Amino acid sequence: MANAPAAASALDVLEPLSRHAEPLPAASIARDLALPRSSVYHLLAVLCARGYVTHFAEERRYGLGAAAYEL
Repeated sequence: MANAPAAASALDVLEPLSRHAEPLPAASIARDLALPRSSVYHLLAVLCARGYVTHFAEERRYGLGAAAYEL
């Protein structure tokens, strides 16, 4: 198996979003994955930019984006 920590981290962020019906706060994702919140925000920013995650700004939560459903 290839060593690709950035890819693994991105998938780690997507997995809880796919298991929950409701969008999740970044702090919850960070806590569940035992990652620094700043790292989770960086990953979420990239995933949002690519359409895999949607940010619900008013709720301060994140959910799966359209690109995730297209896979």
